Amino acid sequence: MICTYYVYYKVAEPDSTGVYAAASAVIDAVRAETGIEGRLLRRRDDAHTWMEVYENVARENFETELARAVEHAGLQRHLVPGTARRFEAFVALTPSLRR
Repeated sequence: MICTYYVYYKVAEPDSTGVYAAASAVIDAVRAETGIEGRLLRRRDDAHTWMEVYENVARENFETELARAVEHAGLQRHLVPGTARRFEAFVALTPSLRR
């Protein structure tokens, strides 16, 4: 089964180079470990809400690999206190994308 992961979270200081570096390190580590190219986005009307998108994920252990990358990059320390990263996984309904 192929999924698209949407991971969203609130960062304490959206203009900090530290949070951008940590989020970029997560995406780089995921790409190096899995070959999956993630994208980093920021909500248009709320600079504190960030999102990572990982498409065409067919790896059973992707969530474990992603958690390891987040821990290694120290991204959690940049989040708003008391919040956590949330993720949703969606399965394609378009026949050409289902496997």
